[in-house]
Amino acid sequence: MRPILQRLLPFLFILVTAMVGRSQLPMKRGIIQYDKRYILKQVIPDGEKLRWMRLAASQPIPGFPDSKLTVTVEDKEAGSMSGTAQCKVVTGDRGDFYYLRWDWAMKTYDSGYFLTMNHYYEKPTEKGISNEFSKIEYRWWDFRRGHPWRPGDGRLFAGLDSATSSLAGSVYALEEQGAAAVGSSGGAGSAGRSGVAGSGREFKRAGQSKVRFRVLALYENGGYHLAYSKRAKVWLDQLAADSSFKIDYITRPDTITEGVLSAYQLIIQLDYAPYAWKLEAMAAFTKYIEEGRGGWIGMHHATLLGEFDGYPMWPWFSQFMGGIRWKDYIARFASGVVHVESKDHPVMEDVPDSFLIEKEEWYTWDKSPRPNVQVLAHVDESSYRPDTTVKMGDHPVIWSNPKMGARNVYIFMGHDPTLFDNDAYKKILTNAIFWAAATRAGQGTRAVQGEKPGVKPAQGPAKFKALALYSTNVEPDHVDFARDAIRYYAALAADKGFVFDTTTNWDKLNRENLQNYKVVLWLNEFPKNDAQRAAFEDYMQHGGAWLGFHVAGYNDRYTKWRWFVDMLGGAVFYNNNWPPLPAKLIVNDQKHPVTRHLPARYTAPINEWYGWNPNPRQNKDVRVLMTLDTSNYPLGKKDVIREGDIPVVWTNTRYRMLYINMGHGDQIFVSPVQNRLFEDAILWLGEGEKKLGEGGMK
Repeated sequence: MRPILQRLLPFLFILVTAMVGRSQLPMKRGIIQYDKRYILKQVIPDGEKLRWMRLAASQPIPGFPDSKLTVTVEDKEAGSMSGTAQCKVVTGDRGDFYYLRWDWAMKTYDSGYFLTMNHYYEKPTEKGISNEFSKIEYRWWDFRRGHPWRPGDGRLFAGLDSATSSLAGSVYALEEQGAAAVGSSGGAGSAGRSGVAGSGREFKRAGQSKVRFRVLALYENGGYHLAYSKRAKVWLDQLAADSSFKIDYITRPDTITEGVLSAYQLIIQLDYAPYAWKLEAMAAFTKYIEEGRGGWIGMHHATLLGEFDGYPMWPWFSQFMGGIRWKDYIARFASGVVHVESKDHPVMEDVPDSFLIEKEEWYTWDKSPRPNVQVLAHVDESSYRPDTTVKMGDHPVIWSNPKMGARNVYIFMGHDPTLFDNDAYKKILTNAIFWAAATRAGQGTRAVQGEKPGVKPAQGPAKFKALALYSTNVEPDHVDFARDAIRYYAALAADKGFVFDTTTNWDKLNRENLQNYKVVLWLNEFPKNDAQRAAFEDYMQHGGAWLGFHVAGYNDRYTKWRWFVDMLGGAVFYNNNWPPLPAKLIVNDQKHPVTRHLPARYTAPINEWYGWNPNPRQNKDVRVLMTLDTSNYPLGKKDVIREGDIPVVWTNTRYRMLYINMGHGDQIFVSPVQNRLFEDAILWLGEGEKKLGEGGMK
């Protein structure tokens, strides 16, 4: 069969090229994404599905002999696997070619599996332009509007579609081969059988029973809570089987995305701490909770809020839990009596007024969450046996945050496996599952329209206050950066003890409001009207501090703000590369507080780089801290920077200000090296002192 396919490929390729030229590649949330649900003729265990996926990954993609697949993450418990794929696509009659790279992810379910492929990057092999990987959507957006960058773009997109379809087809063929092997051996799917012998679980035929809802459970697969997690899984699996809902398990939040969460009506954070999550997972989880895309139940470790294992506290999660921070715990355990407060709440239906928890390491927090949440139950600290000095007074242990769109409940108890011998505990958890899973978008506990929790600083008086302004109606890549920046600086604020406020209302640039802040950040926009500009000028001339990113520094003859150009050191936008690309940077001044922790050179993540004319380096008051390395040239594929001295980070010493050119897209904060620049920048501006008689900094 394969020799025939090889002979047909040139003709198929021409056909697909023509088709792609007049149709659309599948798009989802602004990126090319292929989503496919496969139903197998025979039901086979998840482990078998993953085994056949591994086999597919060990072979080249049919029709693409130079292709390579890698498996980066495999979670047998959750029945999921993900990795990357790379292949070469010929785009010209003379052998011109591009490299393609993308992510794939497989998620199994009883009667088949989902296959998702996205995050496509392209790398040309062509003189006169950058031969680096960049997001392919930039090229695709122009191509589908009739403005290709190169004559071979049609073949490139045809190759993308062909490689993706070929990979998906080869996986399906192997999965069907595996299903047939199971079926012929008398396994699942054969007449009279509803399960797989020796699989350790039942695999029901597709359609045999209707699934009421789907649950994603995140649990710790090790450490002190392993025994609790194992016992919880047994209990949850039995409840799911008895009540016709489906539950999937993961042991790390790395695979959490908006797409993954869209398949679930409930998340159970089964003793998993809220730190060391990837930014994408944090964003997807936050959106899921705030918008009520499903429900949430958290146990025990979900309020381990603080700085642990070298990770900062997640400020949003702290606010979600009532604005608390973990303080202490009873290391040697104690029993305690829990009293129900909200007897009419669905989670407390048919639960005794009080009940005994026989063994728990009762946490304390820096304060009671009561002012910010609806408390359902508290523990009587006078009932502790043995008694202990580790107490906090008002001590809620079960509560819900009514400000969120999601129905949510936190149940503190969750350390010892014997909890599943406690009838009251099991009743609370059962009630919580069915109540929270009934969340509908915008109809959570008591969703407050448009209200989101603010970010609070760490304990003690705040070192300084910062206000970040951004817009959501600008270029999507600029919105992505702003959201990443807000998450990054909110976490940093909690860690370093300063206040970080955000707003999309640029009228907050007024004299009365600005006097409350020591630092103002422009994340992805700049003020447009005279009142906002006048207030900002006054703020800066009286010692205020400014941190601007990327497009915040954009100005041309249409901007008409001469004072701002002068503050920027005279720099006027001249040119840019396109698409966004990584670039080598030179750190010109390693003694300055902003750049003292950076190496002499490093490669910055994907960004759109601006050139300036006049060059701010020509201004005697400007101190250039970082510059684009000329070894990057030519830089770009559509719009190419070929030469020039291009500063990327500088300060005008007449003011308390810093401009950073980085700020385009969702990759800016992936570099720990570069993140140190962002940290030191805001701390320098916030903690520095004004020189007498000048606008500069000590």
